[in-house]
Amino acid sequence: MSYEQKHFDRDIKSITASDVERALSEPGGSYNFERLLALISPAAENYLEQMAQSAHRLTVQRFGRTIKLYAPLYLSNYCINSCRYCGFNKENKFQRTRLTIDSALEEAEVISSQGIRDILLVSSEDRKFISIDYLTELAGKLRDKFSSISIEAYPMNAGEYAKLFKAGITGVILYQETYRRQDYHYYHPAGPKSDYENRLNAPDAMAAAGMREIGLGVLLGLTDWRLETLALAEHAHYLIKRYW
Repeated sequence: MSYEQKHFDRDIKSITASDVERALSEPGGSYNFERLLALISPAAENYLEQMAQSAHRLTVQRFGRTIKLYAPLYLSNYCINSCRYCGFNKENKFQRTRLTIDSALEEAEVISSQGIRDILLVSSEDRKFISIDYLTELAGKLRDKFSSISIEAYPMNAGEYAKLFKAGITGVILYQETYRRQDYHYYHPAGPKSDYENRLNAPDAMAAAGMREIGLGVLLGLTDWRLETLALAEHAHYLIKRYW
């Protein structure tokens, strides 16, 4: 166990029920590291219902009683990475598939016929086939069928994201998977995804390119979920402050 982990464990275990109640009494809707620390502490386990009710009130206040549905369209499961937790790992042997533009349009037509107006284009790291030109061409042919088009693929630079935005893609999802650097390197031993900094900096490139929606995330279970939650919150807070 690292020094940082011991330090964190000591601090979070020192939080009391009174600290949690104080955090819950504060108005929600704005980010505060210390408040979040209290709400994810072991002492908060008996206050889950109160937290759920508070979250519900904020959700209704900010978004109303609405649900946004989207459908993923998988474009390729070819991959050049070796992520230990992923079925698309390049070392795994199975029949892989790539959709041509025409095939992807046929799949999108089925999604559109179900009344779904938000689509997420998903691809593993298959840059040679799922290129920027491929994505811009596909987005240009989908933009009249869908209210929003987002992607979940490999990290890109700001110029590439700007081209996608111009083509009609307005959102990007990119999980960091884990913010703990040593664990990140363990779970991503080979391939472009092994570059921690490149992945961490990608949301800055998205925001600089004008993307309207940026989705962050971690795979809870790879490491300490409390540490990951705090790191994810800090990352989102930084992006909101810099790219409001």
